[in-house]
Amino acid sequence: MRTRTPATHLALAVMLLLLMAAVRLHNLTLQEPFIDEGAHVQRARAVWSFDENPGRFANGKLLLYYWLGVFELPPVDALWIARATIALTSLLTGATVYALARMTGGPGAGRLALAVYAALPLAFFHERMALADPLAALFMALTAWRSVALARRPTALRALAAGLLAAAATLAKLTTGYIPLLPVFATLLYGGARDLRAWKRRYGRALALVVGTILAAWMPLLIPAAIAHARGEPFTLVNGANIADLDAPSPLAELDATLRALASYTSAPLLLALVAGLGWLAWRGRRNRAIRPHALYFMAWVALLLIFPAIASRDPRTRYFMPLAVPLSVVIGWAAGELWRTRHRAARVALAGAAAAWLGGFAIPFGVTAVTSPADLSLPRRDAAVFLGGNFAGDAFRRVVALLDTMEPPGQIVADRAACDMLYFFTAEPIVCAADIARPAELLAAQLSYVVLNGHEPQPDRMRLAWELVAEFERPKLRELAGVTRTAQVWRVRAP
Repeated sequence: MRTRTPATHLALAVMLLLLMAAVRLHNLTLQEPFIDEGAHVQRARAVWSFDENPGRFANGKLLLYYWLGVFELPPVDALWIARATIALTSLLTGATVYALARMTGGPGAGRLALAVYAALPLAFFHERMALADPLAALFMALTAWRSVALARRPTALRALAAGLLAAAATLAKLTTGYIPLLPVFATLLYGGARDLRAWKRRYGRALALVVGTILAAWMPLLIPAAIAHARGEPFTLVNGANIADLDAPSPLAELDATLRALASYTSAPLLLALVAGLGWLAWRGRRNRAIRPHALYFMAWVALLLIFPAIASRDPRTRYFMPLAVPLSVVIGWAAGELWRTRHRAARVALAGAAAAWLGGFAIPFGVTAVTSPADLSLPRRDAAVFLGGNFAGDAFRRVVALLDTMEPPGQIVADRAACDMLYFFTAEPIVCAADIARPAELLAAQLSYVVLNGHEPQPDRMRLAWELVAEFERPKLRELAGVTRTAQVWRVRAP
């Protein structure tokens, strides 16, 4: 019989979830919009129209667009709405972290794990943006949780649930392509089958249903993609530029760089604590059969999470590993709970001191800076350039929008696709998105136009039109962080 969790324990969990919400929602638009957020919002606005198969512009993040698109995302307010949608969704991830840790170490471990997740910069930094990784982390966590339930009692309903959640994780972001393996690992570790034949007999049908459910969810995308490929038509189910070059893989180098970058969002001591915690729990599992499958399950999960994106991605970004926050928080909370229960005074004092040092010396300062002055965060150089340097927005872009509001006489505003996506966060004025900014034929349709160049595009062909540079704005912060000069320009273009 399942034991009931005392009301006081649940009340503490709810308080931690409210703390999570406060950290993730406060000053939500203070950080500059990231270029991918603009693309996500525009695809979300289009996906519910069903004008074309959404796989054509999926870029490996289809479920994100459907989720954001529910909220319609009007201009200017779209950035706050999209970010708030992801921030609030993260509360479900926090609740699942609690459930996973409670499963391994009881309610005390659940509260500790949730506290770690609430304060962990790797989690809340990315959950304050309209990115696919936090959504994928939610479905990954739910898949891991329900896979254990499936292993303990393989029913059709539990298999269907595990399959749907695994499909949702991969549809949210393809960097979680390893997730369908979790039900397999769970049945191997928790099932207690004596040999492979017994395992097949007990779980064969359930796992077949899991696989069938995942394939059924992907077929409406895979079949049209195959047809489009045969016809030579564009179908961006996944961005080909992000797929690893299999002829020259360097997973060890990528993993080393990833771990160094992750330390900026977790602290090196916490990553070491993760490794030490897994090792200690596995060692304890030699004598405690109840602990052993949990320890091996989380070791396999963490290994898959670190290795798969490093191998599958051409240029792995730190955000691809954001889902690591889930098993990391669970393992730290579980190990801390087990250590506390040993009742050794020295162990308890050391644990409390380590927690206070991590919170006071790393997590709280990071959080305060993130919600009050994000430009001052100390991030890996590449992350700082794209997230904090005003790479595609910043003060330069605000000055562009302010200038456009005062231009006389008025005319159409033209920009390329990426700049259009950014302008949507700053102005409600209609923007003409040029199909090819190198030769913007859209200028021929109006007597007067204002062309916004954001510094990343090629200089357009003048097409025998009269071009006059009105103003240009520099991005000194981007130059400081990345050594990149990206000047925003406004041009007045008149037809002859």
